Amino acid sequence: MKFREFLKEKLKDKDFKKRYYKDLEKTRIAIEIAYFREKKRLSQAELAKIVNTSQSAIARLEDPDYKGYSINTLRKVADALDLELVVSFREKGIEVYEKESTKVFYVIQWPKERKDYKFKVYPAVTVEKVMEQVA
Repeated sequence: MKFREFLKEKLKDKDFKKRYYKDLEKTRIAIEIAYFREKKRLSQAELAKIVNTSQSAIARLEDPDYKGYSINTLRKVADALDLELVVSFREKGIEVYEKESTKVFYVIQWPKERKDYKFKVYPAVTVEKVMEQVA
């Protein structure tokens, strides 16, 4: 069974679907903050100074398990990284990811005691290609 088919089947379960999209949302936010911070060659401490917060607060924002962020905080981070903050709604569904070519981020995590990540971007690789490889 291909991953897409497996996921489509699992998403029929309401509880799974709710947890999946909640975790997906948090993970996207965490990865994007860490990715763009690193792209600007800033440490968590340097970004924290610009945002006028602590390094540990930035580390929490980059943790996919964190739930306490606000639009105001995300706006401050976006401004500090010279980014546009986009908050939007769209229908849930696998087809959203299959229609658009998306950059794939390979996350290399440091040892558990560190809460920062390194990213490698492979723009020629799409989610579609990775899903086919996984399947």
